[in-house]
Amino acid sequence: MSGPETVHLLAAWLEQHMKTRGVSAADVAADLGVPVATVTAWLSGRKSETNAYAHLDTPAKLGAWLKALIRESGFTVKQIAATTENVSMGTVYNWLRGEHLPPPPSAGEPDRFDALLSNTRLGLTLAQRVQLDEIRRRLTGTSLHAPVGTISRWPDHGLPANDVFIGRGEEIRRLDRVLGDGGRKVVVVSGAGGVGKTTLVAHWARLRDTVATYVDGCLYVNLNGFSESAPMSVEKALTTLLSQLDVDPQSMVGGVETLVARYHKAMSGRKMLVVLDNAGTEPQVRPLLPVTPGCVAVVTSRHRLTGLQVTSGKTLHIRLDTLGAREAASLIRNLVGGLALKTTDPDAIDELASVCGRLPLALTIAAANFLTHARPSGTSLREYAKQLSVNRLDTLAVGPTDPEYAVSATIDRSTRQLTNRTRDGYRLLGLHPGPGIGVDAAAVAIGTTVDEAQTVLDELEQANLVVQTRPGRYAFHDLVRDHAARLAADGDTNDAARLRMLDHYLHTAFAAARLIEPDREPIALPEPTVHPQVIADVAGAHEWFDVERPVLLAMVKYAAESGADAHAWRLAWTLTDDLNRRGHWHDWVTVGRTAVTSAKRLNDDTAAARAHRFLAFALIRLNLLDEA
Repeated sequence: MSGPETVHLLAAWLEQHMKTRGVSAADVAADLGVPVATVTAWLSGRKSETNAYAHLDTPAKLGAWLKALIRESGFTVKQIAATTENVSMGTVYNWLRGEHLPPPPSAGEPDRFDALLSNTRLGLTLAQRVQLDEIRRRLTGTSLHAPVGTISRWPDHGLPANDVFIGRGEEIRRLDRVLGDGGRKVVVVSGAGGVGKTTLVAHWARLRDTVATYVDGCLYVNLNGFSESAPMSVEKALTTLLSQLDVDPQSMVGGVETLVARYHKAMSGRKMLVVLDNAGTEPQVRPLLPVTPGCVAVVTSRHRLTGLQVTSGKTLHIRLDTLGAREAASLIRNLVGGLALKTTDPDAIDELASVCGRLPLALTIAAANFLTHARPSGTSLREYAKQLSVNRLDTLAVGPTDPEYAVSATIDRSTRQLTNRTRDGYRLLGLHPGPGIGVDAAAVAIGTTVDEAQTVLDELEQANLVVQTRPGRYAFHDLVRDHAARLAADGDTNDAARLRMLDHYLHTAFAAARLIEPDREPIALPEPTVHPQVIADVAGAHEWFDVERPVLLAMVKYAAESGADAHAWRLAWTLTDDLNRRGHWHDWVTVGRTAVTSAKRLNDDTAAARAHRFLAFALIRLNLLDEA
């Protein structure tokens, strides 16, 4: 055990001892015959949550603080690195930029970060180093604000283990807010399947402050709301909770109301955490919520369960998203291990994280498969990431012996509870190339009214299958988009939906372009199959292009790849003025090349001439004069 870890655990034990015995720092000092200041210094190893460095909650902030510390020391980065064992100047510069912050190493490996903090030229005390070490651990998901098994036993009644936990600092802080609330509290942690809801809650439940608050333990039940097996009934859930409360099985008879009454009676006077995992619906959860003051229920679900706010009042909602880029890379490093990554460059790790959409489930499966299959065969991490990218949904699976542990199966289970109308809408939205879609375009893709499309999007959002990125605009997670697109590939209404979308964007973009440049020579358009979106004025046209530009770029490629060459070159025409005006010349070249290819396939000389013309203008902007 490292020095800082030992200091932290001993300080935590001392604080717990003082709380249990009801003694002060002065009492401890008197018993041991040491100054009160000494006891206070010992306790500083525990106070990392409220110390002077608590504001350093991102690697960039920590890096900026280190940079200022080195500057104040009067030494250069080169001088500090030269006098720090196992730390290069490049490594220090990475940390100052907030990059590649290392987690605590395995036994026997040097701790380069602690070596830097220990450099006498920086003038940090042991207590300061301990506090900064905890900041580093929080940022890398290895916080010592952690399990108390080494100090005391705590009944957790089957709470799932979580050996590897990374990041989620903001969510942990939000969960911590319920600790000071003595009243009844309900917390709903929602998010897409595989995003790590259970892992987060299990980790938080075992943190020292959580255990110290809910002294009578934790009840846990998996409600199977999104499993292959049927959801757990309310009666079964209540009997499970009553068994964990050591209620006599002979008394667990009667209907739901009788069991609820026994449950509330058994909880009376206790301070407990109740984890209701993988909940499907509000009615499945409501009878299981504790009513005793000082107890809290934490519910995890793929649905947002907003109905609980109506009946349970004081409800905290936490929506869990995918990991950040650094967190995802850190998780891969922890799962794959130092030896396997010894010759791997950081870019390869980032590529794998990106291919997995930074979804914790996908990252975990990818790491396991790499260690089991790819690494023994000599495949590098970069090659493995490239192989995964070809068919992520099929590859991100453990195998036939464990079919539930797969990304595709996980998303499947999320879609089964959708209404038929929304399931059809989800499939048709899978035809859209992204990255985001507005309600008007969604209505066109689904083939319905704007109001009905909004209802579909609302249900998808409640199921955490889409996220609202701004009012009236939605986006899929990458892997969810792949899943919806796969379902769309099996549909028989795709051609009509694809034509509706292409017509919507072409005719709306054409109208917006004409508003901005009315004197530009127009092109002929086919008759639309849908009514284009109405844009009132020039300002509205500019705003529309600013919002839809990434979609229009994707639509040009999508049209060309799906054989809609007449739409492809015309969509490129609508974009040229906007891309030129905004300085997106590389994008202009890309759509220009696509337009030329599509026009040639059409054998349309007029289209080819126009496409060559605006491609040449884009090349001139990039000073590629010979090619122009």
